Amino acid sequence: MAVLAARGWEGVELAQADLLDMASLEAALADQDVAYYLVHCMRAGDDFEDIERRGAENFAAAAARAGVKRIVYLGGLIPRGADSRHLISRRVTGEILRDGTVPVTELRAGIIVGPGCASFEIIRDLVNHLPVMLTPRWVQSKSPPIALSNVLNYLIEVAAKPQAEGRIYDIAGPEVLSYKELMLQYGQAVGKSPLIVAVPVLSPRLSSYWLRIVTAVLTSTGRALIDGLSCTSRPMTPRSAR
Repeated sequence: MAVLAARGWEGVELAQADLLDMASLEAALADQDVAYYLVHCMRAGDDFEDIERRGAENFAAAAARAGVKRIVYLGGLIPRGADSRHLISRRVTGEILRDGTVPVTELRAGIIVGPGCASFEIIRDLVNHLPVMLTPRWVQSKSPPIALSNVLNYLIEVAAKPQAEGRIYDIAGPEVLSYKELMLQYGQAVGKSPLIVAVPVLSPRLSSYWLRIVTAVLTSTGRALIDGLSCTSRPMTPRSAR
């Protein structure tokens, strides 16, 4: 709360709640028409899936009791054949929210280029700290990145469209890029030219352990993210959630 208050936003009322505390959720959601669910719990450690599940259940129930008219959930793109715990939990969270009585609109994004996205922060820190990288083959996997400003526009605009109720939208920028290409493009933007060499002996799980040396992202978060990088993500057409 202190961090948000220090930003000095005009006309913004701050409310604090705990996803595992129903009373605090109902108080925060009271008299609100639209509730945004932007919560990821990977920083909680190895049991993040259970915390995300309980948090989504509580949020859906509290929103219904508070009379919320729409929930907008920001999840992640789900590649075909995805089996990582992180991606499965993102999908399950959306399903739990939709099981409630409040209509849900789900936006699914790949890497969000901007502060706060752990995947982007890993790319940023690797490029900033390592002039030469021996990387696993997941750097060849592809995803359609999207700018943070565009994600914010989608979140705002979709809440005002009644036809978006009960729908899932994949949101993405115009390009589908490999993680290597993303790192090279970021390097060009900040004046760095890293040498990136993919080698077959580094598995995604093994590579997650040395992230603690070069990135501010928690090891548990990095491990959960990297486990899901072996599949290429591509946006799909909008679809009904039912």
